[in-house]
Amino acid sequence: MTVTEIARRAVALGYARSMTRQRVMQLATSDPAWPVPQVEWQRVGRYWLIPWDDRLKSYLAARNCNPGPKGWSSAYFRFEDRHLDALLPGSTPLGCTW
Repeated sequence: MTVTEIARRAVALGYARSMTRQRVMQLATSDPAWPVPQVEWQRVGRYWLIPWDDRLKSYLAARNCNPGPKGWSSAYFRFEDRHLDALLPGSTPLGCTW
């Protein structure tokens, strides 16, 4: 099945609120937990066909589909929370004068 159809099924089955073919390819090429190895993909014209099976369904069902930062990026917000005093009324962030 094409990556576009995988994205459509992920949304239709409730695995994600929204999904694009670009996001499916990003996950397939960069996520080490992606369950379908590239040797199982087929190139047909301009399209990649990736098998839709229980491995892929389980992978998509287990993903955290909530919006917002995940993993290490949430540490950035915890750091910023400690420095909210710089954003109090009457102060300027990072010494800005605007």
